[in-house]
Amino acid sequence: MRGFPLILLLNFWLSADALAAEIEFKRVWSLYDIKGRTYAELRRQLNEAGPVNPDTRKRFDARTDWNLSWDYQYSRSDGKYRLTEQTVKVTATIHFPKWVDIEHGHPLARRLWIVYLNNLKRHEEGHVELAKRAGQTLNTRLSQLGTFNSKIEIEEAIKKKAREIVAIHKALHQDYDRRTNHGKSQGARFP
Repeated sequence: MRGFPLILLLNFWLSADALAAEIEFKRVWSLYDIKGRTYAELRRQLNEAGPVNPDTRKRFDARTDWNLSWDYQYSRSDGKYRLTEQTVKVTATIHFPKWVDIEHGHPLARRLWIVYLNNLKRHEEGHVELAKRAGQTLNTRLSQLGTFNSKIEIEEAIKKKAREIVAIHKALHQDYDRRTNHGKSQGARFP
């Protein structure tokens, strides 16, 4: 649980600075179809059609990809450059299974599927929340940037801060998956 204190620390920093504007957030559901009547057929379909993690090349039943983007403006005053406006956007894309012929499935499989989907959704929503935090953290850190002597310096500082935030939050996502065994400890397990 090494990541837990870091999350608390990030939450404290986020609440300490009320000057940063709200982030723009977008959630996208990307459903992939699976078919089958039995547990075995559904599991085989999940294993074959589930989204691939680009880092590990492993398939999972669901996946949340997130992206940060930002726009900014700065001005020059007394020979110094300062950020004057920023917009941080977060997009979270949830790749999620859809059992397209559920009405033909075994009744017990249907009931277990619904429980499984609820737990899987809860796990992926944890990733969505982490993505939102990444956007909020970047927004806050950008609003805390000081003054710079040139356009190049301020632009490099913005890029550096963004790279740091993305790296930290990528590690938080990995830690979340490690701690939850990719959602299995949250009940996101289908026979």
